[in-house]
Amino acid sequence: MDTVVHTPSDLAAPLVRRLFRVPERPPSGPEPVPSLTAWQGPADDVHRTAADLVHLAAERHAAPTAELAPVVDVLARTLLAIARVDVTDADAVRMGPQDYARRLRGAVQGADRELSPEAAWFHDALLVSVCLHVLHHLMRRSPYLQQRLPGRAGRIAQLVDLGTRRRRPGSPNARPRTPRSRRSTPRGWPGASAG
Repeated sequence: MDTVVHTPSDLAAPLVRRLFRVPERPPSGPEPVPSLTAWQGPADDVHRTAADLVHLAAERHAAPTAELAPVVDVLARTLLAIARVDVTDADAVRMGPQDYARRLRGAVQGADRELSPEAAWFHDALLVSVCLHVLHHLMRRSPYLQQRLPGRAGRIAQLVDLGTRRRRPGSPNARPRTPRSRRSTPRGWPGASAG
């Protein structure tokens, strides 16, 4: 899989954890993802998290610097959809990062209409990367998912590790990528088409 925009796990994971409550006890079954979200009422914390994620990615990739603020706004709206998209953690993990990102985008249709094609591409690619870290977080917090979906758990861990190694500063692969298309679909997850 190539999410195009990679965010190192050691930096992205703490940001993603802000989006979710700490469980009172280890989950014993599938849980609705909306019930796991940490925010209630104002979305300022989600906007701050979106800003941190955008700037983390922009430090490592060719990004539309003049449009980073609008990208932050769109990403924040998309992340808030986590609380509205009716799926369980098991369903989300089975979907994979691309399809889960697609579900979140579908919940905020038109949110990116003011973005340039380059900025919209950057948002979409970053969202897939963020969704990968979200699924990794959901797997790590749930012994139930680890036991019931060991193949998915292993694959998600591999993809997170791959993204971290590829984009480690000084790595020969740590170079900007240019957009191939606005809605490029990453490879390597069941259901993803080759691009």
